Amino acid sequence: MRSCLSVFGVIKGRPRRKGSGMNSCRDMEGLIAASLYEPLEPAEEQRLQAHLASCTTCAEEHGQLLSLVAAIPNEPAVFTGDLRPILRENLARERRHTAWSFWLGRFLVTTAFLMCSGGFYLYLTDGTIDKPTDVVASHFDQTLSDVQALVQSGDTVAARNRLEASLAEVTDSAEKGKLQLEMADLEYGGFARYEMSYNIYKEVRADYPDVWAASSGATKERFDLLTEARDAQFQPLYDMDAAVAQGEQGIGTLEKIMAKYPGRTLASEALTTMASLVEGEGLGRLENLKAHCTNPIAVAQLDIRLGEGYWKEQHDPDRGRALLEGVASGPHEIPAKMANETLARLEQGDR
Repeated sequence: MRSCLSVFGVIKGRPRRKGSGMNSCRDMEGLIAASLYEPLEPAEEQRLQAHLASCTTCAEEHGQLLSLVAAIPNEPAVFTGDLRPILRENLARERRHTAWSFWLGRFLVTTAFLMCSGGFYLYLTDGTIDKPTDVVASHFDQTLSDVQALVQSGDTVAARNRLEASLAEVTDSAEKGKLQLEMADLEYGGFARYEMSYNIYKEVRADYPDVWAASSGATKERFDLLTEARDAQFQPLYDMDAAVAQGEQGIGTLEKIMAKYPGRTLASEALTTMASLVEGEGLGRLENLKAHCTNPIAVAQLDIRLGEGYWKEQHDPDRGRALLEGVASGPHEIPAKMANETLARLEQGDR
């Protein structure tokens, strides 16, 4: 069962400060937000500290945000009977880094913000807060926060009930569409009810096109994965879950999925899942995985991933080219076509 949580937060704002140059208050907002959850690059950290030393307003804000973040619970993922989300968390962390920092920057350092909900108002003066004021979340945001807490505690049934109750009450079409997406995520990641998840995603696409268009790339990729698996009654996804429970012994099952669906989303998902079952980091993990693989079509697709990685990440185009050309000249039609397309794209990018 795959993990899927949405995080929502609001913070009292203040008037936007003006400034110019690369170290203005406006430019520092993103660095302040990013620094709350992860180390900055040395050059960025130096810029931020220099600015905080010269700007008391930003320094005060930075201190307030640190206090707020410290008060937000940050519990680890709860094991719910499926090892796959936990094993794959490290692989996904790097991809989430950019989007997460951007999102936090928007939510935590929103300026000139006045929020009204249920008759309560947040009043700000000249950039400082005159008196303690509670942050008031909308009913919609509170629902999502409650669902997140329930999923983290392992009570997915209560999370589903909470979503169903809110869906029965909400009238705003955009909010209803977003709640439906949360339900689809929960069916997918909390219960592994893939057909139910697919049907809900399909309904959101048809009935709430604006909500679907604004949804994340991960959501759309998940729908593509479900669409492919639907032709086989979602059996490939159930096979992946069973393979993860077997650990390294499940690699053979995942290789068969790669061989059956080369070049498709299911093959990519199977490869990512296989990589989560072996030790190592980055390309080293993929090399360790290759030592466990025996299916030639699966190995060919793994070599394509390695070839592109050595070319782009390790800046070793000779090694990358050798792997890709080996697949391109091999006997397997679809991997050969994939390797040729990857070579053409990489060569074009180097010009």
